[in-house]
Amino acid sequence: MVRRKSVVRVPERSRLSPADQLAIALFCLAGVITLILYVVEKSPSSVCLCSAGIAALLIYPILHFIRDHRMRVAAFVVTFILSVAIAYASWPNVQTQPDTPVTSGNFKEVVTGLLVRFPARVVDVPDDRPGTTHLTAWTVNGRKFDLYYSPSVAEDKMAVGLEFPIPQEVLTAQNNLSTEAKIQYSAEFNLELTRAGAHCYSSNQVTFVCTDSMDLKDVDEKSLTDCMEQIEKWHNLCILSMEHLFNIDLSRYI
Repeated sequence: MVRRKSVVRVPERSRLSPADQLAIALFCLAGVITLILYVVEKSPSSVCLCSAGIAALLIYPILHFIRDHRMRVAAFVVTFILSVAIAYASWPNVQTQPDTPVTSGNFKEVVTGLLVRFPARVVDVPDDRPGTTHLTAWTVNGRKFDLYYSPSVAEDKMAVGLEFPIPQEVLTAQNNLSTEAKIQYSAEFNLELTRAGAHCYSSNQVTFVCTDSMDLKDVDEKSLTDCMEQIEKWHNLCILSMEHLFNIDLSRYI
């Protein structure tokens, strides 16, 4: 009888080295953090920290598993793009505090704050009318806007206007006209100013005012900006009308 030798099987060792296991663990941890970002309540600081942590955790796995230098650089670039994309996709919608509503009591303070962001330099102008607040704002392009709140005119409403002197070149051209031509010019000029949106005008000054006074409760940065831009368009159209009437170059006033 032939005796069979018993064979003792030795369990195979894991093919993964400790370094391999560490790299895989870090990779998995980066994936876990990515999932956490979509579950927990987020803030801008936590999103930044998590996305930076994801990129940092992937550094060792890339260095360990990828030997080729060019491939490593490509992997790092992809990792950076992915971390930025993850941060962008999970960035919280931060609700900004609404602007303080404008009232008759805080008109000067709030409107001044809005115009500083426009940006504009604001000066308080004395006004004899009771309860009237008159602010003058010089914008970055040198335009001088006047902002009024007067309860005697309209309760809880404000007006925005722009006054500018008629250019000296136009006044000189006016004076050189004959009496007949002045009458004809005056009619044409008044019509052109009306078309350009002028609210009122005198012999040497034109005034533009927003067509409708704004309710104080509706005054915000956008409404002021829109109003000033509209007046600016009227001003430029008026200058072009003067150029057309007198055939002179007034482009420096635009």
